[in-house]
Amino acid sequence: MKSPLPLPLHYRLYSQVHHGLTALGGLTLAGRHPATIFRNYLSRAAFATIFRRTDHFIVTVEERFVIKVPAGDQAAASILFDRQYSPREAHMLMGLLGLCNSFVDVGANLGYFALMALARNGGAKPVVVAEPNPVLGDSYPREHGT
Repeated sequence: MKSPLPLPLHYRLYSQVHHGLTALGGLTLAGRHPATIFRNYLSRAAFATIFRRTDHFIVTVEERFVIKVPAGDQAAASILFDRQYSPREAHMLMGLLGLCNSFVDVGANLGYFALMALARNGGAKPVVVAEPNPVLGDSYPREHGT
């Protein structure tokens, strides 16, 4: 069972819109996904106006690790609202991590995949994170050694 996210009311209300449009994302019209396109436009607008917070949320994600997510970052919406990021890629990576002796995440953004690699290997294998944007690098949890 998913635990409730510690999000303010307006985030929780928008989360329902996000989930509804995501559920309709498989519908196509002339080869396009109008619900997904609309969700992305709506998210950009919402994060540019309503969700302009500068603090962070701590989210426990589906892959069972904790990540610090900027409250006003539209790119992190799926982490905030779905408690996961790029599920297909994450599933594929989880399968490959057992075959690797180390993991390097270049252009890590928030470090989702690096944190997933740490959680998967319990810190037994090295994980290297490279992110040139210092604002994003500030979100990495230092206690995990990233």
